[in-house]
Amino acid sequence: MNNSKFPHEIKSVEYWLQILVDSPYALRILDTIINKQSGFASDNQMNILRKVERGDKRPYNSKN
Repeated sequence: MNNSKFPHEIKSVEYWLQILVDSPYALRILDTIINKQSGFASDNQMNILRKVERGDKRPYNSKN
């Protein structure tokens, strides 16, 4: 795995499951991180998770 592409390691899946419970979009991202990327997240994926963690109700950029 190229760690420069996925520099963030998700260490506590249980923590993120509790934080992301109300965000289906972020839960899909977490599922991808866990199942397809061996627990490593890209900068963009981590930014979305962090936005949800801070309480942002729209963690992703809307399409114009």
